[in-house]
Amino acid sequence: MSDESQKAFDSLGRLLQQRRHSRAELKQKLVRKGFSAHAVSNALMKAEEYSWINDTETARAYIEEQIRKGGHGRRWVTEKLRQKAVSPEIISDVMLELWSDDVEFELAQSTLVKWLRTSAAKKETSSTPLKHKAGMTLLRRGFEPSTIQNVCESLEDYE
Repeated sequence: MSDESQKAFDSLGRLLQQRRHSRAELKQKLVRKGFSAHAVSNALMKAEEYSWINDTETARAYIEEQIRKGGHGRRWVTEKLRQKAVSPEIISDVMLELWSDDVEFELAQSTLVKWLRTSAAKKETSSTPLKHKAGMTLLRRGFEPSTIQNVCESLEDYE
């Protein structure tokens, strides 16, 4: 391995110490740091030999973290993974494995409960019905329209 390839590999290692990255993200970051395409390719191959890079595991860890943290829906999480340059096939496979409709519903419901507790949600500063505001809030957070409809139906008990 050339000196530049070794430096690229070392830089890649430092990036992975901070958090998981997709292969494409790592490639992009190393190129931005000024490493040649050859050095980047060598560094990525060596990292793959050590099993440091695995886009499926990166997607799985990210989705599990988002489920744990809550506050966003399937569409938002999918878009974030796309921005991390994870392939659509991997995103779809891991989403099918981890993100059921029940998970989506529970996350939307807990997000709505938190939103309803805020003073902004309680203020009647506009003529917009609470159910509409709640639906728009959940939509902006990436929840599926069918999930939003089901969760907002439970709002009738709240109003």
